[in-house]
Amino acid sequence: MDGCAYRGCGGWGYYYLNLTKAILSLYQEVTPDITVLTLSAPFQPVIKDHQLPLEWETLGNNPKYYTLELDGRVVADKLLGNSYTLSLSAFAPGKHRLTLIARGVHTYFDLSSAQLTARSSQPLPVTSEIEFTYSPGK
Repeated sequence: MDGCAYRGCGGWGYYYLNLTKAILSLYQEVTPDITVLTLSAPFQPVIKDHQLPLEWETLGNNPKYYTLELDGRVVADKLLGNSYTLSLSAFAPGKHRLTLIARGVHTYFDLSSAQLTARSSQPLPVTSEIEFTYSPGK
């Protein structure tokens, strides 16, 4: 549970179990009004290129658009489609967190990797996060 894996160091955690719970709830029509979002992590946890290609998928209701944040700062807004290439050239080397937010939709499941989720009684924002280390030219 705590070794390095596809989505980074820290093991698989609870992310995929929580994702499965949300998808099953949608599939079984327990929560037919939700959206499930997954942002693909880079295949390498250390990014050396100045361009970071991103892709994501949704299930359920379609978002109106997406907002992309890097370390809590909006770097792209009103994104349409399921991909975007982020230029990292203006960002400092080091560890970063990307957050993709689906706008105009909601979920009831927190897709945390740190703990097992339970269905929320209140709608939650639809987000997906990844961490990576930016190390240009090394």
